[in-house]
Amino acid sequence: MTAALRTSLRHLPSAATPPFFGGTWLCCIVASVFFQGCAEETPPQELSPPPVVEIEAPPPRTVITREQYDKILYDMRYADVVDYLGMDPSRQESTYDEGVEGYTGPSVISWYIWDNPDGSFVRLGFTEKRLTDKQSHDLSND
Repeated sequence: MTAALRTSLRHLPSAATPPFFGGTWLCCIVASVFFQGCAEETPPQELSPPPVVEIEAPPPRTVITREQYDKILYDMRYADVVDYLGMDPSRQESTYDEGVEGYTGPSVISWYIWDNPDGSFVRLGFTEKRLTDKQSHDLSND
């Protein structure tokens, strides 16, 4: 290779230098100027406070007395008992009875419990929505 050819090859961009490298810097400068103009601060907007939602407290539960409990009769329908007591039960559970072979078939008793604030309660068992068992604990005579 001649000396003149070697000198001219030194002035060509190398493979590591992408073409228009100087143009890339120019694009970066133009883009940064453009984005600085877009980033002007806008005045803060006044935010209104969220609406206040008033939640009503649930009505106080009435206390079930011994007198009311005694007036609940076997074979009453569940809906009639709820109407009589004036409130839905506090909780519910169920039990399964296999029955006695040759005498009774299997059944499910749905237990509904009405709790009083003092810790006393009424527990009523319904089979097919009819009262079949009733229990109470520490009911007052008021």
